[in-house]
Parts: sequence; structure tokens; C-alpha cells
Amino acid sequence: MLGLVAAGTCAVSAKRLSVLSASRGAKSAHSDEGALLKAFAEIQPIDAHMHVYRDDPALDALIERLKLRMLNICVIDDRDPFFKGLEPQRGDVLSFFHRTSGRAAFCTTFSPYDFEDPGFSARVIRQLDADFTAGAVAVKIYKVMGMEMKSKAGKYVMADDPAFEPIYQAIAAHHRTLVAHLAEPDSCWQPPNPASPDYEYYKEHPAEYAYAHP
Repeated sequence: MLGLVAAGTCAVSAKRLSVLSASRGAKSAHSDEGALLKAFAEIQPIDAHMHVYRDDPALDALIERLKLRMLNICVIDDRDPFFKGLEPQRGDVLSFFHRTSGRAAFCTTFSPYDFEDPGFSARVIRQLDADFTAGAVAVKIYKVMGMEMKSKAGKYVMADDPAFEPIYQAIAAHHRTLVAHLAEPDSCWQPPNPASPDYEYYKEHPAEYAYAHP
């Protein structure tokens, strides 16, 4: 009986020690995480590429806590219903910009699809001027240039097409930044390869996987 009691006592004691140890470990891990996040905030981190188009008080609070700054980017891509036009994403990005007191910087864009229409560059420059006045610090051009768009003559339209030159000059005159996503890695055109660092991305985003779209 004593042996059983002793064994039971030891088991209970061991359990209590285990719980206590786990509790201290959790506190230590929490303390370490807190110290890490504090150190992260002290370097004034910047995320140079974000797409945030919704209100989220938790995210706003995290940005404030981490003293995070970011570039919040608009995109025009007629394959995606949300990105067919500048609105509503422009309004969403501006709302986020103001809610974060400018921490989520505004990167605008423009639609390149009507580049052959009369008055194209003048129209785009007027829009960009308004966006710069609203606080935009950069302009995004996307891989639809070079990879998807074609001229009326049936040729792929490159980002250095003369039709875009006045727009680039206007961006430079305002001392704003041009952000460009104009290509994809070789793996985009190759058969699926689990060893590729891009494998999971193309698996989760089949619309972007050129190999699957001859």
C-alpha cells in the first residue's frame, strides 16, 4: 500500500513538475517572442510589396505595434474581375493609407490595354497626377505588358513600347518610383517539379502557371 501511495505521490509530483515546467516554458517562449517582436519594431521594418484591400482592425493594430511601414500596391489585370479596373481597389488602398497615417503607402497603377487609342498617355497622366496629389509614392506596371497584351497588329506589347514613354517621363518628373513585375521564373514554363522553390506557388495559383496554358 505504501508503495502504491508512494508511486502515486511520485506520479502526481511528476505531473505537477511537468505542468510547471511546461508553464515556465510557455512563459519563456512568450517572453522570447515578445523580445523578438520588440527588436523587430525597433528597426522600423518595411514590407515593400503588399496587397491589402480590406478593413481589418487587427492588422491596423499589428502595423502600429510593429512600427511597420509598407507599400500597398494596386494592379490592373483583366483576367481577374477585381483587378479589371482601378476601382474599388484604389479606394480601398487609400482608406488603408489614411487609417494607418501613411504607414501603408499608396502605390497606384494604370490600365495599359487601350495604349493604341488616341489620347491614351494624356488620360493616364491626368489620372496619375490625381493619384500623386492623393499621396501615391509609386506606380506599378504588371506582366500583362510583355506576357499577355498584344497590339492590333498581333504583336506582344513590351513595357518599353513608345506609347508608354510620356507616362514614364511624367512619373520621373514627379520624382515617383516605378515598380515593375514583367516576367516569371523559368519554372513557370517547365513541367511541375516538387524540388522547385516555385512549385507550391504554381500549384496554388494555376492561372499563373504558363506551362498549363499553352
